[in-house]
Amino acid sequence: DYAPHAILMMAARRDVTNTLHFSAAADRGGQGRPPLQNRLLPWKLFCFFAACMVESCQKSKVCEKMQIRTISPEETEAVGRKIAAKLLPGDIIAYYGDLGAGKTAFTRGLAAGLGVTEQVTSPTYTIVNEYLSGRMPLFHFDMYRLDSADDLFDIGWEDYLARGGVCTVEWSENVEEALSGAIRITISKDPADENVRTITIEGGERFANLGL
Repeated sequence: DYAPHAILMMAARRDVTNTLHFSAAADRGGQGRPPLQNRLLPWKLFCFFAACMVESCQKSKVCEKMQIRTISPEETEAVGRKIAAKLLPGDIIAYYGDLGAGKTAFTRGLAAGLGVTEQVTSPTYTIVNEYLSGRMPLFHFDMYRLDSADDLFDIGWEDYLARGGVCTVEWSENVEEALSGAIRITISKDPADENVRTITIEGGERFANLGL
């Protein structure tokens, strides 16, 4: 995953070694050259900053994907409330998970975190539910009955995006072509315990410091 940075570090180490050999030979037969340690200073700095780049990339990779385990619908909602604190106008959340996994419970938490006062229900039969009482609009879609992204655009998807709210999408696998840049949230059941869920969040590095 970090091949470009690894190559950079290998090149730096190789060049430092070559410089050492060259400079040592020159010192034996040359006069008036700067001390070897001064000539190597730029490469030492280079290695330091290259190492910082690798560490930063590794931390970013960790932040881009995280997992939370919950043991009740209330805990799943609590995760949604915390996520809502960092949501921005225009965000799209693409849900993945089986029927009954807890996607609507998670959305209830999002709604509460956004300050929505209306009752949150599943949009299975309406395709989309709108909640406008919070700090920004929340649009909750259910794509189960749609066959493709073309159907999504037919119901005014672009208009919803332009309204500056948050769009949450259940059964998003049916319309993935339209969800570029979405925050991906997968809710998985635990076969050993019907109350346990594993919530995997991808593409949401801004949520890393929420204590989830």
